[in-house]
Amino acid sequence: MKSYKRLLSFAAAAALTVSTAASWGSASVSAEDSVLYINEVCTGNNGENGNITYAADTSGEYCDWIELYNPSGSDVNLSGWKLIKDGSSEYSFGDVTVAAGEYKIVFCCKKYAGDSSYPNAGYNLSGDGVTLALNNGAEDIDTIEVPALAKDTCYARQPDATDNLAVVYPTPGASNNDAESAVPCNAPKFSAESGMYSSQFGLSLSTDEGNTIYYTTDGSDPATSTTRKEYTSEITVKNRSSEQAILATFVKVSEITPWNNSNSFPSNSAVDKGTVIRACTLSSAGKYSDTVTKSYFVGVSSKNHNNLPIISVTTDTANLFDYDTGIYIKGKTYYDYIKGGNVNWDNPEANYNQRGREWERECHIDFFEPDGTLALSQDCGMRTQGAYSRASYQKSFRFYARDEYGEKNFKYEFFKGLTKENGSGEAVKKFKKLVIRNGGNDCDYTKFKDSYLQSLVSDRSFDTQAGRPCVLFIDGEYWGLYTLQEDYDDSYFEENYDVDKDEVIVYKKGEIDEGLEEDIVYADELYNFAKNNNMSNAANYEKISQMLDIDSFIDYMATEIYIINEDWPGNNYAMWRVRNTDESNPYSDGRWRMLYYDTEMGVDHYGNSSTKYNINNLQKIMNNKSDFLPVIFNSLMKNSSFKEKFVTSMMDQMNVNYNWSRCQELMKPFYDAYFPELTKYFSRFPSWANVGNASTPCYNRMVTFLKNRPSYVPTMMKNSLGLGSAVSVNVTAVNSDGGTVKLNTSQLDLSKGFSGKYFTDYKITLTAEPKEGYIFKGWSGGISSQSKTISVSLSGNTNIQAVFDKEGESNIHTVTFKYGTKTYTSFVQDGGTASAPSGLFERTGYTLSWDKPLTNIRSDITVNAVYTGIKYTVKYTPNGGTGSSYTQSFTYGKAQALTACRFTRSGYIFTGWAKSSAADISYADKQTVNNLSSSANKTIYLYAKWKKSIPSCTVSGIGTKVYTGKAITQPITVKYGSTVLKAGTDYTVSYTNNTAIGTATVRITGKGNYGGIKTIQFKIKPATVTGLTCSRSVKSVRIKWNAVKGADKYQVYKKQSNGEYKLLAEVKALEYKETGMKSGQLCDYKVRAKTNGVVGTCGRYITATKTVTPVLKGTAGTKSAALSWTRCTDSEGYQIVMSASKNGKYTAIKYPNPNKITSYKKSGLTKGKTYYFKIRSFKTVNGKKLYSDYSSTVAVKAK
Repeated sequence: MKSYKRLLSFAAAAALTVSTAASWGSASVSAEDSVLYINEVCTGNNGENGNITYAADTSGEYCDWIELYNPSGSDVNLSGWKLIKDGSSEYSFGDVTVAAGEYKIVFCCKKYAGDSSYPNAGYNLSGDGVTLALNNGAEDIDTIEVPALAKDTCYARQPDATDNLAVVYPTPGASNNDAESAVPCNAPKFSAESGMYSSQFGLSLSTDEGNTIYYTTDGSDPATSTTRKEYTSEITVKNRSSEQAILATFVKVSEITPWNNSNSFPSNSAVDKGTVIRACTLSSAGKYSDTVTKSYFVGVSSKNHNNLPIISVTTDTANLFDYDTGIYIKGKTYYDYIKGGNVNWDNPEANYNQRGREWERECHIDFFEPDGTLALSQDCGMRTQGAYSRASYQKSFRFYARDEYGEKNFKYEFFKGLTKENGSGEAVKKFKKLVIRNGGNDCDYTKFKDSYLQSLVSDRSFDTQAGRPCVLFIDGEYWGLYTLQEDYDDSYFEENYDVDKDEVIVYKKGEIDEGLEEDIVYADELYNFAKNNNMSNAANYEKISQMLDIDSFIDYMATEIYIINEDWPGNNYAMWRVRNTDESNPYSDGRWRMLYYDTEMGVDHYGNSSTKYNINNLQKIMNNKSDFLPVIFNSLMKNSSFKEKFVTSMMDQMNVNYNWSRCQELMKPFYDAYFPELTKYFSRFPSWANVGNASTPCYNRMVTFLKNRPSYVPTMMKNSLGLGSAVSVNVTAVNSDGGTVKLNTSQLDLSKGFSGKYFTDYKITLTAEPKEGYIFKGWSGGISSQSKTISVSLSGNTNIQAVFDKEGESNIHTVTFKYGTKTYTSFVQDGGTASAPSGLFERTGYTLSWDKPLTNIRSDITVNAVYTGIKYTVKYTPNGGTGSSYTQSFTYGKAQALTACRFTRSGYIFTGWAKSSAADISYADKQTVNNLSSSANKTIYLYAKWKKSIPSCTVSGIGTKVYTGKAITQPITVKYGSTVLKAGTDYTVSYTNNTAIGTATVRITGKGNYGGIKTIQFKIKPATVTGLTCSRSVKSVRIKWNAVKGADKYQVYKKQSNGEYKLLAEVKALEYKETGMKSGQLCDYKVRAKTNGVVGTCGRYITATKTVTPVLKGTAGTKSAALSWTRCTDSEGYQIVMSASKNGKYTAIKYPNPNKITSYKKSGLTKGKTYYFKIRSFKTVNGKKLYSDYSSTVAVKAK
């Protein structure tokens, strides 16, 4: 192959000008065909930077050198070859061979004092520049112009045997391919460190002379970004809060979340803003330095965000919002997904819920403590985090430390006080991954529930995650409130348990989360063994105990059941183990241990009826025959030892971990840290939720649950497991600073005092451990023992005291508590305060005090109990009525009448007092009551109860009735307004005195929606007098009548000339005679019955006294009779009657009228026949003729 002459100037090399070189084949050993390169030249060897120090001249100066490289597959002998410097100084090689692939060093020293076996050119090389040629005896086959070089740098082909030349640090006798550039390309230096600043400032960037700095402020890579700027002068870093938000409005909200939660863009003022600057150096050799990222906050600091730490994330906007690859949006994944049909619109496939390394994006994080300290600044990877909550408007993130980004761990003590789970007490300062969590299901509520609930049980024998609140900024824009949290990855277990992370298996929600796919067999083995074997069998229980950490499992199940985690057990469960056991590490025993996480849907998160504090969640788990954990749990519950441990763990957690005072104490710092920042969060991510309608109600539900759950759990345990009684256990300690007291499975110190409930079915275990300088003297109260650890059988309420005493000097006194025949002796340190035994002397409704002080005890004393009734208040509320609420004070143990109702309500009647607005009546008005509350200073609310008023109703159909001798009712109609009420439904009717004559009462009583009583009286009167008759004379009238049933007397009235009736008499007889009257006098009588002052309807009888009887005379005439009579002035007329015989039938023949007529001639008589005549006067009364007596008979014989 023909050789080509190569020449490359320094200027061209510095500009990275690359000429195309031929591909070299195998060289023969002949000079003409051989191929060698002057591959590297050092003109100033001071022995630094890895330079050669084994060859020097006679003065001890290290030799300069030239490296020849044979890239061919054949050796090349250099006999007859030359190295020519600057065209004149020549060095001829002797029998020197450059083997195939060899890098041959030729030293350049005028006075060489080194090993003669190395070739030496015999001249020095100028550091100011030199031209070198390699001649094969016929021609120059390689020429290189070496520029001026700094000491211990080289001019080299990079890569080897190419025309690309660069200034690098020495790699003598080795390849230049990975040589470090010696042209300065240091990352830019910033004049100000990342941090929080009160005012704007000028930021300077600097780098090596001759190089260029590029920077960006949008998170993009300054080496490649189209938005990068060349740094030429100071950058003004200022308060940007008034500037328009970019990321917060970069894409539509509907591209971030599929949920219609009334989400919208935030206002510009809701997005606090910092400045992120990414900068790199471009060297004169065309290489880019590492990128440096800084975060600056001017006028914005942790003080503006409730003194919370700040995490500033810097990343290219495309990493979040690119359609194809952005991890924060629905993106291409979503739109491809919905084309396939069967879409889960609530949680569809999207970019943001994709998993795996391919969805990890490069970023930089700066972590600032609340005081502004920059605690961590590191390049890393980021992914979205979570399951269902990835669809939220605000998303969670997981950060990954990897070698490729820089540091392979996050090395900082993020969680002060967090120690390794292995019990070593060693602080955790190294993390492979970090999570910032939006709260999951608690995202739009309190955001701290998961961390808080985990903190309550961090002492239990399962893993919990440390967490702390923080605020996030992305590319300088406020991204809301988060929780920084540990992550359960393989490195977590390596760090916490000193196990090999490659051996770690994490089984999570039915899948292998860490480990190998085939590791699923270990979880299946556990499940199947528990499901298919009887755990009451000791051998089976022993075997499963080797597969599962029983204590960890029991604690975990008790905790989840206690809080009623609504998103469990079908979801959010996990456990871990190692694949291969290691006897040297107790955590490498191959047993599964539980992991506690995502607990926020516990303690009545959404307020559903199934998650209240008094729900028997244990029974629900016991009825679960399908889910992984309940199947194992229910199988193990058949073992009496496991059941006892479970009951003990549940009660320990209820009494200790979830003790309400402890819950409050641990809750306060969470509330104080998160709640003030929630308003800013909701402004940044506007939706349906805010503090008032979401956070506070959720917080209150949690408080209600945790406060009241302990009162229900004993009932749940008793009913579900068939346990006996739960009794009170109270533990105190004398000289409580002198030691610790632990109960059963709890790892918390109870020496300051403890009170709880335990079942009499099982013993409790107490352990006392004195501190240095103290001795444990023993137990007193419910048990007497000097053993540090005791087991106590419970039969009733128990008080136990641990007694610690100072070593070498006793300072303990006895205090005897007494009430009646009941006594209790306790111990107290000298000068200390005694505590009465809990539950022994208390009386419901009374405050307990003692007749002597319990403080500053200096000798043995006896104290007697004193009881005082507690004070409470009753508050009356109108409940729809009119009037202001009013109160009344009560003392327990003293009866007192309720204050009369002062409220009114139009159309309604007050019916009594109820304990709630919708409850039934509990108390009547002014009822005497006592002991309505046994809680001091409590207010009992009584609500006025109202019903539509029966007294306001109109009643018709009631009238006077006639006495019948039987009970008399009325055809009543009752109306409320225009509504006709229904008897029996709306009211009832009753009567009094409705049988006898007199005044009867009808009583209408409200019923159902109607209340009150309306009474109406009506009369029952005697019947109307009937059967009135009379007998008359000229001067008197006797009237008679029929008897009236029930009548005592009769009243007789007579009408007077003025039209009024006058009472003539009141008689018991059935008749009355009026005398001394005039003849023909009109008489209008009324008679009525009377009983007990009640009178009936009158019977009326109109008559008159008899008129005077005329005196009749008769004279015979021809076939006639002439009759005449005396005139009767008191009559209207007369009646003449005739008969053919004296005692025969008389027939009226004439009614002479008016009375002034006094004669009449009867004609048509038979001659010689005698006729008999009589006459009487009459008066017409009430259309009837009333006659006088007949006159004497007159006989007339016709002629």
